[in-house]
Amino acid sequence: MTKIKIYIDCRSLTEKITGVGFYTLNLIKLLSSNEGFEVTLCSHKPLSKVAINILSNYDNIVVRKPKIRMNSFLWYNFIFPFQAWINNSNYIWASCNLIPILNFNRSILTVHDLLYLNIKGSIGFSFTSQLFLLQKYSIINSSFIVTPSNFTKQDIEARFKTDKSIDVFFPLINSEVNSILSNYDSINISFIKNSLLFVGDYQKRKNIKFLITLLPLLKKLKLKLIIAGVEYIPKNFTPDENLIINNNSDIVRFLGFISDSELNFLYSSSYSLIYPSLFEGFGIPSILAMKFSTPVIASSNSTLPEIVGAYGVMVKGYDLVAWERGLARLIKNYSSYRVKANKRYKMIKKYNWTNFNKFITKIKNN
Repeated sequence: MTKIKIYIDCRSLTEKITGVGFYTLNLIKLLSSNEGFEVTLCSHKPLSKVAINILSNYDNIVVRKPKIRMNSFLWYNFIFPFQAWINNSNYIWASCNLIPILNFNRSILTVHDLLYLNIKGSIGFSFTSQLFLLQKYSIINSSFIVTPSNFTKQDIEARFKTDKSIDVFFPLINSEVNSILSNYDSINISFIKNSLLFVGDYQKRKNIKFLITLLPLLKKLKLKLIIAGVEYIPKNFTPDENLIINNNSDIVRFLGFISDSELNFLYSSSYSLIYPSLFEGFGIPSILAMKFSTPVIASSNSTLPEIVGAYGVMVKGYDLVAWERGLARLIKNYSSYRVKANKRYKMIKKYNWTNFNKFITKIKNN
């Protein structure tokens, strides 16, 4: 049987692995488990050690090592499509929102979100206009389009007036769990089990500044807060926010970047995941928390009602009263939300495999 050759853009696997990288790893795992595909991984510089370690467990993949490090933009838009073309690839998989400018190949496009159109100021105005045109070009010229949520699918259809078929499947990630949280002597298991876990960074949409204003409320409710992915940098906060942090230093811990296995340990051991995000194209932390039966309390916006919905606590708005009510609901019905969280993950997993297999059939038939 002739295999379908797919070249995948793996730039997201060359640095610390975040949302797009997780999605790309999941995509590679799904494709490599299907014997009908020959999967080649490409990037402008060597893959990270973490990515290589994970990929060592996958079959039917070829890692194309770059001979020299290159500028990411030039490599992706010119070298990558040319390499795929001269090696007779059937498709390139554009895993991060845009297809290459110079493209000789049939393309599969993943659009994670349209953040720049939904959150004003996330990028400059002139760049927003340019990116919109590139996004439109990508949607028009791709052979297939996939997204990680129905919310993003509907957002694409509404903004770009496309009648192209858009497939949806979610990223479901490896769940190796480290039994300890190394290098953090200030955190014991008792602290973790009474903590709300936040996973994110300083991006505006992650809304960490609002999270800080909740600290006095958390202390009142005898809860603690663990912030993973963010180091405490005082200059990133206002004087009032720093004062809140200092006054509540006994209940908050900033961990900075930690390993996947340590992060999974936190997902599995924390009281709940807290997710006050302003906008998400998918929201990987929510699905990872639910995988471990850890309840989620999150903002009721963008894709989060689709992913979490009635299986967690959805909070409308960003005021202390609304979040106090949401936390009270979580505490009162905690056991029920643990059951709901695991049930939701199993539903999503089944939905994911069904949709991915339908998409694979579509590629093969094409």
